[in-house]
Amino acid sequence: MTFSELASSADFSDLQANSVMQTNDAMKKCILIFIQFIVDGFETIN
Repeated sequence: MTFSELASSADFSDLQANSVMQTNDAMKKCILIFIQFIVDGFETIN
């Protein structure tokens, strides 16, 4: 099975979409934690 055959199969597309969604969710969590960390830091200073 060639890569183009694999890429055109629905399973591969679904897998790719799922991994992208999981990556986005992980990034959103990291950003939210980072923002919370900054907010907590400002509250501590003030």
